[in-house]
Amino acid sequence: MLPKFNSHPYRFFCAIVIVCACSLYGCSNNNSSSNGGGTATAPTISSVTPSTVVAGASDTTLTLAGTGFTSTTTVSANNTAEATTYVSATQVKATIPAAQLATAATLSITASNGGTSGASAAVAFAVNNPAPAVTSLSSQTIAAGSTPVAITITGTGFVSSSSVLVNGSSRTTTFVNATQLSFTLTAQDIALPGTLAVTVSNAAPGGGTSTSLNITVAAGSPTIASASPNSILTGSTDTTITITGTNFYATSVAMIGTTALSTTYVSSTQLTAVIPAANLTSLGWLALSVHTPSAPSPSATIAIPVAMTLALNVNHIVYDPYNRKLWATIGAATSTLAGNSLVSIDPATGTIGTPVLLASMPYAIALSDSGKTLYALTSTVVTRYDMTTNTVTIATVPGISGSTTIQTQSFSIAPGTENELVLGTSTTGSTEIQVFDYDTATNTVTARSGNVSGFPSHYGYCPVFLNAGYLINPYNTLSDINLYPVSSTGLGSAVASYTSTSPTEESGCMKVAGSVSYSTTGNVYAFTPTTITKNATINLSPTTVVALNGTPVAPDLSLHQVFFGSVYSGNGPEALTSASTDTNQVNSIVMLPTPGVVPGSSNLYYSDDLYRWGQDGLALLLRDDLGTGSALLYLLRGPFVVPQELNTNTAASITADSSSTITAGSGNTVLTLTGSNFVPGVAVTWNGSYRTTTIVDSTHVTVAIPASDVAAAGTGTLVATNPGAPASASLTVQVQ
Repeated sequence: MLPKFNSHPYRFFCAIVIVCACSLYGCSNNNSSSNGGGTATAPTISSVTPSTVVAGASDTTLTLAGTGFTSTTTVSANNTAEATTYVSATQVKATIPAAQLATAATLSITASNGGTSGASAAVAFAVNNPAPAVTSLSSQTIAAGSTPVAITITGTGFVSSSSVLVNGSSRTTTFVNATQLSFTLTAQDIALPGTLAVTVSNAAPGGGTSTSLNITVAAGSPTIASASPNSILTGSTDTTITITGTNFYATSVAMIGTTALSTTYVSSTQLTAVIPAANLTSLGWLALSVHTPSAPSPSATIAIPVAMTLALNVNHIVYDPYNRKLWATIGAATSTLAGNSLVSIDPATGTIGTPVLLASMPYAIALSDSGKTLYALTSTVVTRYDMTTNTVTIATVPGISGSTTIQTQSFSIAPGTENELVLGTSTTGSTEIQVFDYDTATNTVTARSGNVSGFPSHYGYCPVFLNAGYLINPYNTLSDINLYPVSSTGLGSAVASYTSTSPTEESGCMKVAGSVSYSTTGNVYAFTPTTITKNATINLSPTTVVALNGTPVAPDLSLHQVFFGSVYSGNGPEALTSASTDTNQVNSIVMLPTPGVVPGSSNLYYSDDLYRWGQDGLALLLRDDLGTGSALLYLLRGPFVVPQELNTNTAASITADSSSTITAGSGNTVLTLTGSNFVPGVAVTWNGSYRTTTIVDSTHVTVAIPASDVAAAGTGTLVATNPGAPASASLTVQVQ
């Protein structure tokens, strides 16, 4: 056991040692270490491990290597003392709390041994932003022009200072967490269609910019509400149209079919486009649509009719469904056309046939439903044209002399007959309707003996057959209607009447379809042998029908439409109006690109006659109201008449016909075809050429075959084609 240090022998020994040491090395009162009494020296830092950390890290322990570390060494980060652990004179450890690592920064790391030793030289420790990465967007497609909404971007490496960039420009960014940010596009970002590149950027130290995700600013699908003008004349020069609709953009393009037009953006609801003259050379129609890049779809297609007008001194017209020609009564002669004549007009081309010369000026015209006999009226005689022999005969009407004349505006041929006529004769303002027979053997006209006389005073230019047994005629101020029976002895007393309850109502002249009549005033009447009922009034506003002497109404039940020749807004330009026969509502209006005023005068052209022709045609006769003979024959075709031409349909089929064998030389023939899937506007061809086709129902159509098709033995190949569909299989008819 060692003796105690404070025992005298030990104290003496230690004193001798100290004295000797001081003699050899010298002694000082200054401490040279932490456990001495001299001045302490500052430590040095040679490295810090790790040298960087990612912002947002949790508490992180740093290992410092260096010299002069003591048990009293304290490590500081940006002058904030951190918890320090002494390992050795060459190593200490310090823990940096997460709060100091939350954001990117460069921390200054120093070590101090306390007292007056001072701090070591600083070593930089980087708290780096992470490199951001993006994986998804909450919205990848936004409608152009819509209201901006907040978008969430998902990824990794997001920090509170992260910034969302759109096409390289920063947007206000909300930090949600390390994997989500929120931002809002500006109205300018989504004003026009295009692509937006979205990235996330973290600032230095560290950081960087992510790869991009795209947002498609999609154009809304354009729509077309209207085009003006909505019809154009053949032969026009380059024509600018104004298109009104929605979702138009600076990149929107108007197209005719697949051909782009020169298009000018006016606003989101209006474009202008130029239709080249090359598209306006012939009668037909143009398929107009608007396309916008990136839009989900183009607009629906609308039709722009390219119409034809013929300036002729025409008094009235009628349509021959067998030969598919219009027949017109011609008044005064022109440099190219003989006056006082009948002429045929091909409505598909405007070609005028050779005039059939008459003895005097013809007015009203009527065609038998067989297509064999044409009649024309003058004020004193009836002219009969036998179309099978091209023979013209003339007959006077009994009782016509002096002040008694024939009402020349309109008359009717009884259905199923060639020579039974209903005419009006006028004497000093009083008109009487009678049934007459034309005797082809003697070329005389005879009134039937049983005609009831003394009818009330009425306008006699509107008689129309309901069927072979009944005649409709308005009277008085056109506000009342009578239904008369027709027999072999003549007209009987009225069996049904309609009297308007409104003093301003006018029935107007009318045309019949089935058991219903459609008047120029838009009134719809239903008939039975004992009743007349007003079913509806089609509101034609803003157009009105102003007819001089005709009936510009054309019902076509096979198309479920009725057409009116009208005047827009009272005294405005002429127009064609279509209405549904199912709902009695107006479908559409086409403004006629014709002069509304006769040069040098203030009068308008008024609608006088209107007929359906061909698969999809209308012929409207416009006449001036001064009685100068100036007239325009307006020809139009296309989806305005047959809307199904804008649709895609399935094919029709033909399974049978009413006569698989036709006798050669039998003349005009009507065939009834049985099949399926016939839609309005179906066209039947005979050996490849269109023949007038009328739908009875979805499984039956009638076809008017002209005499020329069956003049000689042979075969006829029938094919039915629905609008927007492939052709049916063919059916063969023998002509023998």
